[in-house]
Order: sequence, then C-alpha cells, then structure tokens
Amino acid sequence: MKSNFLCGLSCWHPSWLQRFATPRSFIMVYGFLGTVQAMAYIYFVITLTTLEKRFKIPSSTTGIILSGNEISQILLSLILSYVGGYRNRPRWIAWGVVFCALSCFILATPHFIFGAGDAALQLTKEYVDQEQMELDAILKSQNLTVIVKTTNRLCMDKFSPKECHDIISMVPMVLIFLSQFVLGIGNTLYYSLGQTYLDDNTKKTNTPLMLAYASSLRTFGPVVGFALGYFALKIYIDPSKTPIIDSSDPRWLGAWWLGWIILGIAMLFFAALIGLFPKDLPIAQNKVDHKRPISQMPIFMMNDAEATAKEKNPLGKSSSITEKNNNGISKPETVPGPVGDFPKLKVRNHNNIIF
Repeated sequence: MKSNFLCGLSCWHPSWLQRFATPRSFIMVYGFLGTVQAMAYIYFVITLTTLEKRFKIPSSTTGIILSGNEISQILLSLILSYVGGYRNRPRWIAWGVVFCALSCFILATPHFIFGAGDAALQLTKEYVDQEQMELDAILKSQNLTVIVKTTNRLCMDKFSPKECHDIISMVPMVLIFLSQFVLGIGNTLYYSLGQTYLDDNTKKTNTPLMLAYASSLRTFGPVVGFALGYFALKIYIDPSKTPIIDSSDPRWLGAWWLGWIILGIAMLFFAALIGLFPKDLPIAQNKVDHKRPISQMPIFMMNDAEATAKEKNPLGKSSSITEKNNNGISKPETVPGPVGDFPKLKVRNHNNIIF
C-alpha cells in the first residue's frame, strides 16, 4: 500500500511531513531517544541511594527488585522481536517507548502515595513553627499530660521504636519491580526493532555510519542525566516546604521523583515522533540493490545462503526475488510471519547454528 511509505498516522498523511521520511530524520529521532533512555539509566543510579533512604529499602533487596528488567527481556524479547519485525516497526518502537515512559511514571508513584515521609517533614520550617504553636498553646493551658505526650512524640524522651520509625512497606518495592519489568519490555522493542529498521532502509554501506551516529548521540545521555540528577536532588523532597537543613546534611532528601516526571514526558514526546515514520522509507525503494557476485567456490565449502544461491543461479546471473500479483506487476517477495511459525523458525536457526 502507498500509505506504507508515507509519514503520518492512519489516514492523516500531510504533504509537509513527507520530507522527513528519510533515514537521516529517523536516525536523529532514534538517537535523541537513546539519549533520553541513557539519561533515565544514569538518573536511576544517582537517585537510588535517596530512594533506599526514603523507603528504608536494604541494598540487598534492591538488587532483587532491579532484576525485573532482565526478567521481562528474557521472557518476552524473542516473541516481541519476532512479531514486531513483521509489523509496522516504527509504531512498535513507539509503543515500546510508551512503556518506558510508563515505567518512569510508575517509579514516581510511591512519592505521591506515601509523600515525603515524617522524617523529612520534621526538618522543615513549617513543621517547627507548627510544633512551636502547639507547645505555646499547651503551656498556656498548663496541661502537663499533653506536654508529656508531645515530648514522647518528638522523641526527646524514652520511646518505643514503633512511634518514630516507619514500618517498611512492600508497596514501594512492588512498584519499583513493576517499573523495571515494564522498562524491559520497552527496551526490547527499542533496541531490537530500531536497528533492523535502520538496516533495512539504508544502503548496507551506510548502516554502520548511521548506527555510529545513534551511539554517539546516546553518549550524551549520561552527561545530561548527571545534570538532571544534580538539579533534582538539590530540590527538597517536598518543594512546597522550607527545609531547615541544606543539601550537605546527611539527613537531606532530594526530589528524586521530579526527574522521572520529566523523563516520562520526554519519552512520550519522542514516542509520538517516531510513531509518525512509515513502515518502509521511500528512499529504500529507489536505491539499487547491488548484490554480491556468486562465489566460484564448491558448494560443499559454502554456507547455506551461498549454496542456495549457487544452486538457484548456477550461471552467476544476477536475479531479484520477486513475485507477480494478479495484475502482472512484480513486487518484492514478502515472508508471512504468523506467531505460529515462531517455534519452527527457532528450531531451524538452532539447527543451522549447530551444523
């Protein structure tokens, strides 16, 4: 279909958008998207200690929680890559980036559920002023019983650990694990489909250069990620409060959740951009496919692909694999990719690797 080579969505294919249906435009969007993903990785590393301190998560438990990323990639990478390869790959990449954005929002959710925490709020000017007002009111009423209770609540006397220490909740751990699991799905679609789409829609000699461009753009991610982490952690965990300590104090908790909101919005923006690319770039249809000459080696010394080509074309004449439709117009041969053929394909590839 003609729409397979047009930028846009559904029936919306404006003419001004078609100028961006080029490998150069795709590599720019794909590369800057990689920058955002690299930012997210570095930002997580920077804010991990703050996250552990806020929710009192042991480091040993954190390692188990972070395995959700690898678990989802192990379970779903093969099937997602196979199915997505036979569909509109830019759309599947866009959905993968949406999953990455969802992962960012899930990771910020514990802050909106549990708030800044009592330990952080007690280090704010608003809390101190409120306590002073209550203490003045108590002194005026000369209610000694209330004074004793207030003293215990402020932990200035002997107290039970249950009064001044938060009970470790499983909800933040579950949310962090879920965010990493969802992130693994998005990363699988981004890496596996993005590079194959670029390889299929550019000249083979240009593919390494294009991938180098994408990698070079991704290298800026850690730099910007460190800057974002520095900016977010310099802000107090509750921006609406005025802290009585500065960031050099060990008790300081930065706004670790703020960066995830920014990263999630950025990923949604790039998901919208990359989803506009066509299923196949028009420039790929006009380029000349220079095939390698048929090797003169004996068939038993060739690999499977060369041997097949030698048997089909023994005279060494160049041929293109085409088929004709009902109107007699030749078109490239397409290989159907139902999910049911996936196990057969895996067995065949496994046998080729062994033998």
